Amino acid sequence: MRRRWLPVCCMALLLLTWPCETALARERWWAVERIEADILLREYYKACSEGDAERARELIAMQNPYKEKMLGQWAKECGMERYDIIGLDAYQPDREESVWLIYLEYDMIVRDISVPIPGAETYALRRGEEGWEECSDSLSEEVKDAIEKIVASDGYTARIADVDRRFNEAAQACPELMEWALELIEVMQRHLTEEAAGDGDTPGGPDVADSTDGSGTEDASVGTWRYTVEQGDCLWDIARKELGSGLCWTEIYEKNRDVIGEDSDLIYTGTELWIPR
Repeated sequence: MRRRWLPVCCMALLLLTWPCETALARERWWAVERIEADILLREYYKACSEGDAERARELIAMQNPYKEKMLGQWAKECGMERYDIIGLDAYQPDREESVWLIYLEYDMIVRDISVPIPGAETYALRRGEEGWEECSDSLSEEVKDAIEKIVASDGYTARIADVDRRFNEAAQACPELMEWALELIEVMQRHLTEEAAGDGDTPGGPDVADSTDGSGTEDASVGTWRYTVEQGDCLWDIARKELGSGLCWTEIYEKNRDVIGEDSDLIYTGTELWIPR
């Protein structure tokens, strides 16, 4: 009789332990993914430092088709020598979709600029069928909401504010920095215009037409909305307030690239931005 019950007991034990083993395997898989995303982003910025856009694209498929050139080749025209990664944190807003929200902070080292230039980027990444890819525009509403909660948290916004503070301190310590930033904006805009002309499109800068009263009313003829940056604003917060989702910040950035410049995390109080509709 005892022998008959032995197989049953063994099967019951296996059924009890299997969920634990499955959960442990998932935890290990997520840990591996987190490390891989960390390494890939560091390698991505190393490739950009070397001006190797092709290598950077092989590592991560960014949604902005010019991202690698902006961070690499075009920035090197203005003296960029390298990016020193000084902080990288990964958040997992939704484990079912295996999406990673990566906050990356760096110092840009530029020839003839005596101080490092602080900067920060936020990426939503996941492993696709052909490798790692940026996925901000293809997330479910649930994941978008989870990401917005992370980015709106006090700790996250404090880190962005600290980068702003360090950039302003660097600009005060080295007046040439702002001249360099203006030069960089001109170089970026020239290349973007050339790229757009090569594609048969018009440059993606702000529309020339203004709204009727300049107070933020919508201009139906161009489908844009003028917004004046307030103290403490970042593109994520503006996108969340004006477009309903912080993940739409890339649309605002593309519309105002010639005004904002290469570093999308550094916008100044009083700047007027066009919000796409």
